[in-house]
Amino acid sequence: MRSPNHVVGGFVFTGILASLSGVNPFATPMAMTTMLVGTILPDIDHPKSVVGRTFWPLSIWINRNYGHRTITHSGIALVVLTITIWLIENLVSSSSKLTLIFCYSYTSHLILDMMTLQGIPLLYPFYKNAFVIPGNPAFRIQTGDNKSETVIFCFLLLAGMSLKPLFANGFWTSYNRLFGTMTHLAAEFQRSEDLLEVAYFGRLGTETFEGKGYCLSASDNRAVLLENGQFRILDRNNTVITKVIPSHSGRELKYETRRFVMAPVDSLNRWLAGKALANLEVSANREFRFHHNLVSSRQTYIKEQFLTEVWLEVIPIPLPQVVTPDTFFDQVNPRILILSHQLEALQRQQREKAKQWGLHTQLLQATQKMTLEESDVVQQEQLYETYQRLLKVKPPKMEIERIKALELEIQQLQQITRLKNRERRILALQKRQTPPLPAPTRFTGSFTFIKISD
Repeated sequence: MRSPNHVVGGFVFTGILASLSGVNPFATPMAMTTMLVGTILPDIDHPKSVVGRTFWPLSIWINRNYGHRTITHSGIALVVLTITIWLIENLVSSSSKLTLIFCYSYTSHLILDMMTLQGIPLLYPFYKNAFVIPGNPAFRIQTGDNKSETVIFCFLLLAGMSLKPLFANGFWTSYNRLFGTMTHLAAEFQRSEDLLEVAYFGRLGTETFEGKGYCLSASDNRAVLLENGQFRILDRNNTVITKVIPSHSGRELKYETRRFVMAPVDSLNRWLAGKALANLEVSANREFRFHHNLVSSRQTYIKEQFLTEVWLEVIPIPLPQVVTPDTFFDQVNPRILILSHQLEALQRQQREKAKQWGLHTQLLQATQKMTLEESDVVQQEQLYETYQRLLKVKPPKMEIERIKALELEIQQLQQITRLKNRERRILALQKRQTPPLPAPTRFTGSFTFIKISD
């Protein structure tokens, strides 16, 4: 088969196989050059071929020692050259995409030559008989038959043009875009190396809605998008999602976390301004106002996800009176507040797990009793199978050690705080003077914001 058909056929063959591997061989000039080299390199053993004329001395040497369609058209040449390309590529980068493209394109040349009357000795030099596809010579191509080669060239050219979207998006992306369900979006999100841009269409009651945003997380039932600086949550439990169409943006999603201790409100608001927050956890030494989405609430501790346009406001502190035994105020360690909230949440989770396990145990006992009392053999067998399934459920993991550790740490901090407050009380009683102004409201915690790189 002639070089034009090898080039066009190799591009189509490589594009299809590379799409299954999630690689676009047309994405960069280097990838296309690698693919072009792979499609014509086996013919370096023919001095009159394009690559043979380019590397004429090497082509003459190979042709004199091995002949045409021998060593360069064998599986051993494919393996050796692929390993060589892989070693070179791994010295330069950690990717193996060029190696994959070269392997597919070189293989395409061998397969197309198998479709000629002569075939190729694929197992050369161990086995010199020709391999052909198909076995019937009437369906194979005569090399140099201009009519047949022209028909094949046109067919391959049209196939390559029609498959252009497949080459650009990859097979699995095209597959997931075709069905456009939340499950296919989740599958595409898991395998994607860059940030997905998702066009969505849905219905809430009788109202329809649509839009486009960057996908931050995706599961079978829920997806979180960043659309024009605002978060959009697609939840199948609340709305009807008719179509979600993912596409690769080529951009990278990054999360950056910052922690702060005893920060003033002005600094904290300046850090939070204009950021899309994936997580926000804040505790303060006294009550403050939390503003979000035109809603204001009084808090001492907040832990939220996916927030924008957040700001905090300090509640004015009344001036203190002269310190006496009756008006002395103990200081509170903000760390104790954070740990107490964590302990309370963990204990609540443990109680829920224990409750669920208790219900499961009751169901298991009831199923066992019903199995023993059932007289009908079929019903008894069904109840026994249900009992066995319930019996295989493992008890939930209890965070007892974690709870004990939090309780111990809280006790230690409380003891230290009590000692410090006692020392302050004694010192204040000794001096009998007006204390300084109370400490201003300070904030401790962390926030994680989203950065999208070009």
